[in-house]
Amino acid sequence: MKTYQAPPGAEGTAAPGAAPAGRPGGGNSRPWAGLAILLLLLLIGVIGAFGWWYRAAQAADGPGRPDANARVGTLADPAERQAELDRMAEEGMLTFGINATPSFENGSAKGNLMIENPPENGNRFTVAIYRRDTEEKIYQSGYLDPGQVIETAPLDAELAEGEYPCVAYFDAYSLGDDSYLGRAGAEITLYVLE
Repeated sequence: MKTYQAPPGAEGTAAPGAAPAGRPGGGNSRPWAGLAILLLLLLIGVIGAFGWWYRAAQAADGPGRPDANARVGTLADPAERQAELDRMAEEGMLTFGINATPSFENGSAKGNLMIENPPENGNRFTVAIYRRDTEEKIYQSGYLDPGQVIETAPLDAELAEGEYPCVAYFDAYSLGDDSYLGRAGAEITLYVLE
């Protein structure tokens, strides 16, 4: 067996195979790494458990459970309920009439628009006509109640001779309280003859 001796003044250096100074037992750091990994896994587990608990607590604030006194059915008489549903469907439907190819003698003359709000319609409406190419509004009616018609009317803009693809928008309103119900549209082509 060989022994090594350090020269004088060479403290802190070790001979080959000797343990470094300050680390008894050969300096093995693996027990500390294992402990660090164990602590890290424990921390991940705690965070995961908290997340699961938090989600479960949030879910408890939902609608809860069904009411014990609830039953399947309706309070209204089935015939009355059907009548109400029919009335709502009629209010939601919009029936209208308009000439798909109205013509005007010139840009300021009346044309045969033939706008109709049929008597069976359950609501009033107004009509606005827009040019397709420029999106300019060229006609705006007042409201028409069921059973009213506009046979002829001039446009609100004077147009030159030509053919004008347009869209006529029908805005529907409730007869009872004038609340807005919705819009329907129809493609038409206006002709200005001179």
